[in-house]
Amino acid sequence: MLGITTFPPLGWNIYAKTCIARMVKLWPGSIRAYFEGQTPPGLDGVEFRPLDTISERVEFLARKVEERKGFLWDVKRFSNKVFAQLDAAKDCEPFWWIDADVAIFKKVPRELLAQEELVTYLGRSSYTETGLVGFNPKHPEWAWFEKRYRSMYTEGHIFALDCWTDCHAFDVAREGKGKNLTPDGEGFENVMARSAFGPYMAHYKGKLKLDLYQLGGE
Repeated sequence: MLGITTFPPLGWNIYAKTCIARMVKLWPGSIRAYFEGQTPPGLDGVEFRPLDTISERVEFLARKVEERKGFLWDVKRFSNKVFAQLDAAKDCEPFWWIDADVAIFKKVPRELLAQEELVTYLGRSSYTETGLVGFNPKHPEWAWFEKRYRSMYTEGHIFALDCWTDCHAFDVAREGKGKNLTPDGEGFENVMARSAFGPYMAHYKGKLKLDLYQLGGE
């Protein structure tokens, strides 16, 4: 099953190359990486696609946005994830989003990737932790979800929310639907470890990304 990710240009050498190399070896499916700007150095087993050719993203990034301090309102940065996901959905096949600072340590069983629900996610009492999300374009309600998710950006609905991350856009768009892998997730904790994926991967969030530089792709 397809796994997709994206990363900023400066992230390639710091953490993304390490994590994507591990995805190639340990994810039971193909890997696609969406990039900004210059094409990264080749990596066997990875399909690279430019974000800059996605017209809706180009239009959104050109939009004038009120400046607010803090990552919760860094809307253009987090929009890259959503536009990559919407592009991958054009294949009309289930796929998984994996943040490029998620390191896989053990071969992921294929049975964990099966999707019957509209979306599969890591829930918390605050908002979804979107480092790992399953999307199912074959679900009967996919068109409904996709329209709502896309319109958060193309129609600017995200600016009506208290926070402007992809996590908040995702939660509003799915309107409570989907399979929650961590229903007991609390606050802002890194809930991946609580999920069935915990034995196979870890999310190096925030400053932990720097640890990945030493980890390597082996």
